[in-house]
Amino acid sequence: MKKGKKGNSTLAIIIVLVVVAVLGLVVYMNNYTPATSQEAQVPTIQNANDLKAASSDLDNTNLNQIDNTQNQINSDSSNF
Repeated sequence: MKKGKKGNSTLAIIIVLVVVAVLGLVVYMNNYTPATSQEAQVPTIQNANDLKAASSDLDNTNLNQIDNTQNQINSDSSNF
């Protein structure tokens, strides 16, 4: 009898873990907000003047600031 009870309790623990995992997934998916895409904020290039303006914006981009931001994100994620 003890052997059968042990098997049943193991099965019950596995079922409880599966139910908790499914509930956790449901809660996570309900609270999940996708990251906003930068594509939605960028205007479409329709002519040569738009292309020149976009090229100028890229040329004037401060790459050091982007690197610093990326380094901060990496640091924060490694501390998490």
